[in-house]
Amino acid sequence: MSIAFDNASSQQVTSSAASITYSFTVGSGANRMLFVGVSSANSTATPTVTYAGVAMTAVASVGWFFGGGKAWLFALAAPASGANNVVVSYSAVETIFTSCASYTGVNQSVTPDATTTTTGSGTSTTLTLTTVANNCWAFTFCGAANGDVESAGTGDVQRTGTGVQSGIFDSNGVISPAGSKSMTVNISPSGQFGAVAASFAPAFSVPTTAPAFFRMF
Repeated sequence: MSIAFDNASSQQVTSSAASITYSFTVGSGANRMLFVGVSSANSTATPTVTYAGVAMTAVASVGWFFGGGKAWLFALAAPASGANNVVVSYSAVETIFTSCASYTGVNQSVTPDATTTTTGSGTSTTLTLTTVANNCWAFTFCGAANGDVESAGTGDVQRTGTGVQSGIFDSNGVISPAGSKSMTVNISPSGQFGAVAASFAPAFSVPTTAPAFFRMF
């Protein structure tokens, strides 16, 4: 079964708050996976993220370039279909930016195939990870500061609507054979950012080479 994009959304707190709640609709396809990216420029504390009341798992994180905040990528296997609330909560008041995207055909383990992170300042950032399983997709969440607008660069597509300070991107296709994959996020104007990337295998991973008993001699 191949991975396929389902739906995506971006939200932000317009004034400081300890939490943000928004509705997101997950489709009814098989082997669903939900990704939620969260960033805050004010705290390195770990946020709590739930969907339909179910806790999500943090799969990767990175501190901001200037050290005052952090970007996170969360995952949830088999999220409930239909419209349900994403709730992002911190222990103190923050300025919260969040994006989410759902997919079908994903292996139901929330342990990623591979991860990588980067942080810095500039007009773009490129994350390169090395996948292990054949036919993975790669996913990137990038948090940017100061009202910067994000857009897809080489090797990815943007799934969230506005891309302002928070965006989810993916490879939009399989990585086969397994190996190095680079994804670039553009940031306008130049600004500070923290970005995380993770690869996930399809629900039924296809081997790179056929088993010996299927080979022709």
